[in-house]
Amino acid sequence: MLKKRFQFLLIFFLFPLFFNCNKLKDLTDPYVPISLDSFKSLDSLTEQVKALGYVPSYTSQGGEYGLISGADRGMCVVMRNGSIKCWGNNGSGQLGNGNTTTPQLLPVLATALGTTSIAGGVFGVAVSSGLNSSCAFLNSGFNCWGNNGAGQLGLGSTSPATSTSPVLATILSGKTIKQFTVGDTHACVLFSSDSSAFCWGNNNYGQLGDGTLVNSFPGVKPIITEPIRSIAASDFMTCIITFSNNGYCWGNATKNQNFQLGATPTLIISGAAYVSGGDASHVCFIMLDQTVQCLGNNDKGQLGNGQINPGDGTITPFRVPNLLGASMIVAGESHTCAVTKNNTLVSCWGDNSDGQLGNGVSGINKGSTIPLTVTGIPEGSKIVDIASADVGSCVLLSNDDVYCWGNTGSATLASTSAQKILNRADP
Repeated sequence: MLKKRFQFLLIFFLFPLFFNCNKLKDLTDPYVPISLDSFKSLDSLTEQVKALGYVPSYTSQGGEYGLISGADRGMCVVMRNGSIKCWGNNGSGQLGNGNTTTPQLLPVLATALGTTSIAGGVFGVAVSSGLNSSCAFLNSGFNCWGNNGAGQLGLGSTSPATSTSPVLATILSGKTIKQFTVGDTHACVLFSSDSSAFCWGNNNYGQLGDGTLVNSFPGVKPIITEPIRSIAASDFMTCIITFSNNGYCWGNATKNQNFQLGATPTLIISGAAYVSGGDASHVCFIMLDQTVQCLGNNDKGQLGNGQINPGDGTITPFRVPNLLGASMIVAGESHTCAVTKNNTLVSCWGDNSDGQLGNGVSGINKGSTIPLTVTGIPEGSKIVDIASADVGSCVLLSNDDVYCWGNTGSATLASTSAQKILNRADP
């Protein structure tokens, strides 16, 4: 009884803090879920989880570094009890179940992480997935598993080439992490102490931001002096939002190897609130006025400007017309999804060959250059976060249900409209 009363009082006093710290408080949407921005560090989040006895729902605004994260062909979810469930491709052991066998068509526990219980055991609070590797923040530290061919597991080398069990990212020893993000073969973190970024792994497109195209296993700091509020990686690119609401990106923003943003951070846009994570060759920003602007590849209409441009793409942001009140944004390989209407509506645009627009149809000629409404999400649901794989997306609802559409790594779970995959309270 006393424990329940303590938990109630903890929630009662902490929730106003979470809401007041959330950057969306300055925007026009009245409904605001708990934001990962509210926590000083992931260590702070971990302590709150210990006090509550469960992992609460929170949002990354589509940043792909939280409770749900999409890989190229897979998805991972942090459960309420601190375990992690994943599904999809597993050729490098990226699902965390201790093997590299066949793809998992249904969600499976990442048993290799050794999660036991929040009360005195091992548990996770956040996850981010890349092409063939994943990372999670556990109460034991920042751990990664899967392919390590570019040193993306954070061990300071490319040995071992693959790890089916989580390994502690030793290059981050002694550092306090606020956020982390995993691209195809690189990864980055945001440090709490000085709001600076740190990246490691593959750098063939300049995605590490240090001014070179040289891979770095010990890691490097991107060349930027502004303090950083949030960071998100896509396949071959990294983007940040600074505390002055400037949006910077570096690496490759399109599918054309010769069309790059550069190996150092490039100022893309001012007045930005959030930037999309995902598995994309394009990127989108939610602005302070909650409109959306996108740049990069547009061969499938994924920029949402009513056009298809099969060429190199653009580094000039285009505003998505008639899309207002956006609070979360995520980018798939050739599609984009945004959450609007007080966090109750999801709209997607771009390629729809695998049903990734979620509007009930699919086909190579069924794409859209303008936003379409995702169907199948229960009416009245409040959306907490959104994540994307290459050709599918998922949302986390306030009741802890996870709904997905398109193909998120499993033909068994594929759907042209949103369908329930799991609840975070499932065993």
